[in-house]
Amino acid sequence: MEFRTHPKEKLYFTLMAFISLILYAGSGALFYYNKLLGGIYLGYALVILAFSYLISLVFIGFLKGNTVKVSEQQFSDLYKIAQNHAQALDMPKVPDIYIMQSGGVLNAFATRFSGRNFVILYSATLEAGYQEGMEAVSFILGHELGHIKQGHVSFWWTMLIWPAQLIPFLGSAYSRVREYTCDNIGYNLSPEGAIPGMLILATGAKLYKKVDVAVFTNQMETEWTFAAKFSELLSSHPALIKRIKVLSKLGLK
Repeated sequence: MEFRTHPKEKLYFTLMAFISLILYAGSGALFYYNKLLGGIYLGYALVILAFSYLISLVFIGFLKGNTVKVSEQQFSDLYKIAQNHAQALDMPKVPDIYIMQSGGVLNAFATRFSGRNFVILYSATLEAGYQEGMEAVSFILGHELGHIKQGHVSFWWTMLIWPAQLIPFLGSAYSRVREYTCDNIGYNLSPEGAIPGMLILATGAKLYKKVDVAVFTNQMETEWTFAAKFSELLSSHPALIKRIKVLSKLGLK
């Protein structure tokens, strides 16, 4: 399956990797020339890594004991969609998929732990799919599989660019272009579910059909103020109104 990687994704990744390597080299030089300061810096880094690992361990443990794992026997229709998407993306296996109680929150995310990939679907997202049609869920699932396909959840990739997160706005900018890439992947896997999937995230499962997409995207002419732009600069995700506008253009093409 062909899909379009956002043109700035490789640029931002290369820039962040370059900055991170310089910072790693600087840390190594600090440790070499000043054992005390270098040791303190290394100690903080190891504590942060250990704490991050512990949080991930607890979360994965929570998933296994408190959520429903999707399989050929459990939510088989959803598993079939995941199988088809994984095959289209040339993924060697279907990631572990879990349905988690969300208290009405509509979302999904992908992660990786101990060499295994995971996709977590919030229960309200799946409920919306069963109520209004599975096309939207198919798009959302394709989007999350796109993060895995692109290596966005890879531990080593994350560690490579981790120090560059210290640069203001750079990390969030890289995260936003990754979202555009995965929107494109989701669209190619499920074009009919792209706009409904995004609108469900914007308005909920019961109201999204009442939204006029053209009017909504035209809000940018009046609502895309400095406050909206600045808020997006600090966010890991592009504004929904912009994402829907991009997907609408793909539909027109």
